Amino acid sequence: MDTTRSTTATHFDPGIAMASSLPSEIWETIIDHLYSSKTALLQCSLVCKSWLPACRYHLFASVVLGPENLHGFQSLISSGSCTVRNCVQELFVSFLELSPAASDSPAEVTLADHLSTPKVLKSGHVPNQLRPFSKLTRVSAVILVNGDAFPVQDSTYAPQNVELGLAFAHVTRLRIDAFSFTSFHAFCDLISSFRHLETLHMMDLEWSEEPPEEAFVSGICPAVPKHLHEIHLSRCYSRDIIGWILSEFSVLITVAFLGIVSPSDVNAISRLLQRSGPHLRALQFSFESFDAGGDAEDFFNGVDLSLNTRLRFLQIDGFMLFHSRGASLTTPEHWVLKILSTLQSPSVEEIALEVASNVLCLDEEDLSAVVALDAILSEPKFGKLRTLRFPSNKTEQLQKLRGLMPCTKTKGIIANGSPVYASRIRSKAFDPLPDRDADWERLAAWSFTM
Repeated sequence: MDTTRSTTATHFDPGIAMASSLPSEIWETIIDHLYSSKTALLQCSLVCKSWLPACRYHLFASVVLGPENLHGFQSLISSGSCTVRNCVQELFVSFLELSPAASDSPAEVTLADHLSTPKVLKSGHVPNQLRPFSKLTRVSAVILVNGDAFPVQDSTYAPQNVELGLAFAHVTRLRIDAFSFTSFHAFCDLISSFRHLETLHMMDLEWSEEPPEEAFVSGICPAVPKHLHEIHLSRCYSRDIIGWILSEFSVLITVAFLGIVSPSDVNAISRLLQRSGPHLRALQFSFESFDAGGDAEDFFNGVDLSLNTRLRFLQIDGFMLFHSRGASLTTPEHWVLKILSTLQSPSVEEIALEVASNVLCLDEEDLSAVVALDAILSEPKFGKLRTLRFPSNKTEQLQKLRGLMPCTKTKGIIANGSPVYASRIRSKAFDPLPDRDADWERLAAWSFTM
């Protein structure tokens, strides 16, 4: 009889041993460099137990939710053994099905259907369907996209979706993209529910009816979040939104990205910038309509930038619309120069002016505008100007402009590329959203299917 004692050899993995012996600062830095690769992070999370928290920090930092994975994620974060709740910092919520249907178009399944709440819910209470999200105490940013006819209304469920913000008590940054609200009041309800909101991005928003004048009286519409100080508007009813913000006297906007300005917005913008006064730090607007020159003239006549005496960054898109000559009724450069001349802020550090790609083909009017710009920026009030930026990556364009602006050129401040100040603002807000018109599979790949 064989009396040899059977033994099991212990498997030794030198990779795991090395990983365990490395100082935590080194492998955490390595993992941080892999933040954008989900596959690599998943593999690293299996190396050893000590690597798991650092990998989860990036894997769950930004979570994509849609109707198909909402309940699974709710079950996960509701579990008593869940260890990822403190990792989630940003939620990307699509109100349409993330997975493409057979017709290659998003399925008409709305997240609002999943979040609808019985009418008996008391105002100010977190709906039962949203209570699991209140456990995500580190979420500071929420992105909502593709909300059609929001909130949903029928005979059984009331539009309590507007209480969405109550589940995210710590959210300070909100972005809403491609939403159609049932009313302006519904829009105000949703924003108001995010009570600690500081930054608000709005793009492609609409509501069925123009709000009455009394909607902008304090106490009529839901209150504007009192900490709101930064707004980004693009393709939405700017005058309605600004009018609502102005109804809250304690709100002072310090960063205003206004998008394309139309004559109907000028009065509201004027009152907003007047209210902000010296508190305004950054301002962006654009003239890009068929009558861009007329729009710029209305802005110059209606808005007084001399009140914003501590403005540090100014971006004007559509300064020279060479691409539209012959197709546009008027061009804005003459009025943009007048707008710049009204600035009375000695704190201006960066000015960004957009020019079209064929800047090398300057006519006499264009040449005079560039020469006039050089003269304006040579005035003592622009003594602290560090950068005059033309957002273009073509070196020959930049050289052409430098040659036409000798005074500004001697300061060495003419540059191209993306505005530094604007990039810094956006980095604190949100990364670019996925293209909602294409590549639904890529978006769904980053969602968490439970």
